[in-house]
Order: sequence, then C-alpha cells, then structure tokens
Amino acid sequence: MRVWFYARLSNDDDQEMNSLLNQREICQVFAEQHGYIVVGQSFDDNVSGMKFNRRGLDELTAVVDADKIDAVIVKDLSRLGRHRTQTALFIDYLREHQVRVISATEGVDTFRDEDDLIISVRGLMNDYYAKDIGKKIRAGYRQKQKDGIVITPPFGYWKDKNTGQIRIDAEAAVTVQLIYSLYLQGCGQKEIARRLNAAGRKTPAQLRAERCGREVRHTHKTRDGQFLWTYTSVKNILEKEAYTGVLVDDLATKGTPEPYRMMTSRCEYRLLLRQDNADLRLTERARRTGLISPERYDRLQRKREAVAAAMRALDASVPPSAALTECLAAIGSCPPAAGGARLFDLLKRPGMTYTALLSLTAGTPQALPALPDEAREQVEVLAHYDGYIQKQREEVARARRLEELALPDGLDYAAMHGLRLEARQKLAAVRPHSVGQAARISGVSPADISVLLIELKRREARA
Repeated sequence: MRVWFYARLSNDDDQEMNSLLNQREICQVFAEQHGYIVVGQSFDDNVSGMKFNRRGLDELTAVVDADKIDAVIVKDLSRLGRHRTQTALFIDYLREHQVRVISATEGVDTFRDEDDLIISVRGLMNDYYAKDIGKKIRAGYRQKQKDGIVITPPFGYWKDKNTGQIRIDAEAAVTVQLIYSLYLQGCGQKEIARRLNAAGRKTPAQLRAERCGREVRHTHKTRDGQFLWTYTSVKNILEKEAYTGVLVDDLATKGTPEPYRMMTSRCEYRLLLRQDNADLRLTERARRTGLISPERYDRLQRKREAVAAAMRALDASVPPSAALTECLAAIGSCPPAAGGARLFDLLKRPGMTYTALLSLTAGTPQALPALPDEAREQVEVLAHYDGYIQKQREEVARARRLEELALPDGLDYAAMHGLRLEARQKLAAVRPHSVGQAARISGVSPADISVLLIELKRREARA
C-alpha cells in the first residue's frame, strides 16, 4: 500500500512529544512494521489545527488528486486537524478518492466501520481542546495587555524574548520611514506598494518568517512565489496609531500644546464623535486590547443588533389613518401627504418619539420591534440629527479628498497675494504636506484653501 506521512506542530502543542521529527519517526516505524511503501511526506510547522489553509495539506491534496497514494499516516487524528467539522469534511474528501487515514498511535483506520464512533469522539475531544486552549490564550493576552505588556510589536520593531524589551528592527524601520516619506510626497497607497516592490523591500510576512526561521505561508505569496506589497498592507501601516500617535497633528498643525481632544466642544466632527455613540465607536477597540469583559462586549453586540433591526423597520411606510393624524396632532405636527409617510421621516419630526411610533404601528404589518432604553435613545438621536450627521459625513469625505492633494515643498506662500496675511504666516511656519493639513491650521480660512486649490490647478496646467 502506498502511504503518505503528514505531520503538524502548533505553538500550544507539547514541543517534545509532538515535534515534527518525533511524528515522522512514529509514522516511519508504523509503515515499516506493516510493509507499506512510503511515497512522500508533508508537514506544517507552527500552524493551528483549527485552520485548514495549510501548505502541507495542499501538498497532500495534490498527490491525492493525482491518485498517487492509498493512505495517509498521522501520529494521531489531532495532527490532521482539531476543527471537528472541517476534519470530518477532509476525511470524507479522502474517502471519496479511496484514500484512508491511519492513526499510528490510536490504531484508527477511517476505512473500518467499527472505528467511526471512535473518530467522532476523537473529533469532539480535539475540537473542545482547541477551543479551550484558545480561550486560555486569549485570556492570557488580555491580562498581558492590561499590564502594559506588548505581545506582538508592530512592523519595524521586534521583541527581545529574554528581556521582553521592544527594539527597533533596522531593516523594517527603513521600510516604514520610506512609506511615510513617499506618502508625504503625495504618492498614493498603490503607488507606494509599487515602489516598495520595485525596490525589493521585504514584506512584514517575509521578515517574520525569516526571523522565526520558517518558510512563509503560501497565502502571503504570489503564484510565482514572490512576496508583494499591496494597497492594503501599505494602508494598514499608514493608519496604525503605533506609528502616528493620536496627537501628532494637533501639536504640529494646530499648535495646541494640551490634549484638546479630551474636550468634546473643541473636537472636529463632534456630531460624529458624540457621547451617546462612544460605546459603538470604542468598545470594539477596547475588546481588542483586553480592556473590557466578554459580557460587556456581548451587551454592545445586542445593542448594535437592536439598533440595526429598528433602522430596518423604520424604513417602512405607513398609510394615512386617523391614528397617524392623532399621533402627529399630539406633537403639534401636520399630517403627511396623501401617499402616507416613511416611519424614519416621522421620527425625525420635533417631539416625535420611538415609543409613540411603536404604539402607532402595533398590530400592523409595519410593527416596530421593542427596544431597550439605550438602543431606543440611540435610534432617536440618529433620526433627530440625521440631516446634520449626513452633512458632517460629507465634510469628512471632503477632508479626505483634500488630504490626498499634496502641496509642493517649494511653495512661496508670501507671494500668493490672494492669501490673507495670517494665513501666509501660518502656512509658512507649518509647511503643510497636503491641502487637508492646511485646512486644519488655525487661522487658515476656507477662502485661503480656495486660493491654494487654484494655485495647484495653475501648476498642473503649466506642467
């Protein structure tokens, strides 16, 4: 019988008992005892059994599809996988190709009907073990984060395992500096990725693999085995607060020495950064850093789902009726046009409440769902301030477009007679890299920004 060895090792495994070398030796002895012909072998190092996107399994699948083997030998079934459903599906795939799985230490053969129960029980145990280990690892991570311990430093840094200190990775640091330098020169994220690839700068996945002494997973490679920077990888670095901080722009652009963002009344886009939606904006980030309990996060999810359900229901329209007229009269509002009215538009009216609409629609096809108080208040705010919120979202979109317009380094602001004197002085002092940054400078008005945009168009026409 033609057999193939498969081995897998993950971080949470017993490194000695389940070492790749030990697994291979067990499979080799088993094959020799039974007189099997060993066709080949594959392995996955440092890969969780809950994931089935593995290089070693891909190699195994290739030989199965080519009809080159009759059986797969593993040390135990957990090596094949710990995800109960995915493991069962993979075993079924092998059965369809007349390939059995033999566990050398458990004496299990997937072609024996009497072993089906054992395989099912083992699958449940492996699945439970993986999930239990995952919970313990996540709990450990959360506690370390609460203690201020960096678990995985961002690209450009490395962690000394002996001292726990975070140090600069000289090679990666040059790449990060190059990304920000190109961005400040006006290069887009796709252009930055293209230049990094042309310069042969190593990707984060490539450097991590080299530091750990293992091969990079195929998911980080192209078809020809190359490593490529992408739009997404560049974007992640440009947006990471580990590099940018949160007050850099305030200090450099606005000249504000104190952390003024703590004062909501002075914060940009304060209609979006409201107190009532702070949990929706920040809880997810707090969960990632281990600052909140699972119970609090579950509470947020319930609120988010309740708000979403209510917003969907408010999109329905109600026909004219005596009850609707009476409801509107109670808040001093006129009845809608003959065609009826959208519930969300009704809720936008001054004095209207979600509770009133809930009573109005009770027992009708347009019935609204009952909401807890915090979700109800959130829905009412979204409705009452809808117009203002939409306008501010447009302002954010405009600001982002302005951020993409780079300002040449050599601009002579003193020579731009259309600029006010204060704007000339402020722009010359800050030397903004983009029109967006210029717009955030205190003392630079929208009229001054229009002058800058006209100047850029003139330069573009001359070029």
